[in-house]
Amino acid sequence: FDITANVFLAAVEKKVRRVIFASSNHVMGGLKEAGITIDEAPSITAGGTDPCPGTKITYPAPSDSTPYATAKLFGERLARGISELPTCQTSFICLRIGWCQPGENLPSTMSATGEPPREGEDDGKDARQIRGCSTLNDPHKVSEWFQLMWLSNRDFLQVMNSRRVRCR
Repeated sequence: FDITANVFLAAVEKKVRRVIFASSNHVMGGLKEAGITIDEAPSITAGGTDPCPGTKITYPAPSDSTPYATAKLFGERLARGISELPTCQTSFICLRIGWCQPGENLPSTMSATGEPPREGEDDGKDARQIRGCSTLNDPHKVSEWFQLMWLSNRDFLQVMNSRRVRCR
């Protein structure tokens, strides 16, 4: 987090016009653990839901992204706080990047590791085992949750290559 703060403060000091902070969908990942379903997702993506850091998985090894997600949320909040200072001339964009895989990057090829499965690979695990489980313990809803986090190569490149974004 110190590095993020140093970069933000140096950008303001040097009057950098815009900083784009690469945040993460993990900032909202804890909602999966609370049983938020695909039907409730539009309210989450519209910005009306408080962050809930952390995503847990159980395969291939137990993992909890809460520390990572919390650091990303701190970065988002710091950017907002700095941008609201009356003397700040730097704008901040916090981009919560979704699930991107190397290669073709299709939502149907998502795996627990974030990479498409290798040709001929099938570990026989169901979605609940592969991607953790929600409080609903429904592997189909867990798969839907992760597919909501998918970010197409086209959309990712469109955001990164946009020169028409104007800050006011």
